[in-house]
Amino acid sequence: MKKRIQSILVENNLFVGLGVWSLVKLTGLLHHINVDFFALFSFVSTLLVYSFSILFSAGRVKGFKSLLFSKDLKVSKFIFLMSTLVLPYFLYHLKPIIILGLIPVALVSFLYPVEIVSEAKGSTTLREFPYLKIFLIGVSWGLVTVVLPLMNEGVDVDSLVVIETMVRSFFVVAITIPFDVRDVKTDPPKMKTIPQEFGIAKAKILSYALLGFNFAYYVWLGKAGVEALIFILITLLFTSLLVMFSRSNKPKYYYTIFMESTSLLLFLSFYISEIILF
Repeated sequence: MKKRIQSILVENNLFVGLGVWSLVKLTGLLHHINVDFFALFSFVSTLLVYSFSILFSAGRVKGFKSLLFSKDLKVSKFIFLMSTLVLPYFLYHLKPIIILGLIPVALVSFLYPVEIVSEAKGSTTLREFPYLKIFLIGVSWGLVTVVLPLMNEGVDVDSLVVIETMVRSFFVVAITIPFDVRDVKTDPPKMKTIPQEFGIAKAKILSYALLGFNFAYYVWLGKAGVEALIFILITLLFTSLLVMFSRSNKPKYYYTIFMESTSLLLFLSFYISEIILF
């Protein structure tokens, strides 16, 4: 039973959805607004996208008809079905401008595992385009966890919001680099990920720098008290340790549970400090 639960958590990216939810909630805390609806929407839509990616990738290998009628990936199929059924409810209650803003993010997300270019040496998915993967992830998460939830609550996108979005994207890039470290031996050379191009050591240094930039930002912002800054520092140091010990031979849960949980820890840094203060 324990192995079954662990398999469900690891294989179905539930902590990715929780990570997006956490970062949306963090935005709400920083701006003192209620973003619960958008946070739940982001959780459901993330599960939809990742379950689609799992099923599509499996379908390319096994055949889509065969996968449809097989007993394989039952949890992914269930998550995809349920999230598809409830998504229209969320879309109905979102502002039209938010839905328009979601279109490019949705296109990138659903096209991520799809072959969109055929080459003489084989096909290429959006994920495999040189230098593009980590940029797409950072920008998409920045938009979904900062810009769109604020716009949905009527907050104007000013220079401070742009800076916050950039910082959030930096955090996401920092915790994505270890996944590229994990895959450095299996990713096609044409992807030109940061570890492939600059080496694992320099890629990790970049991750540390981006995490340090996040801490400097929260100090500069002035919205976090001493207690919150201590929690944030502990979280970012813990994240740095996870980055430091990332290897290609680490078990899946190291990345899909521990690494993905850093977004939740960042949110909890602010949430717990507010409880202590009030």
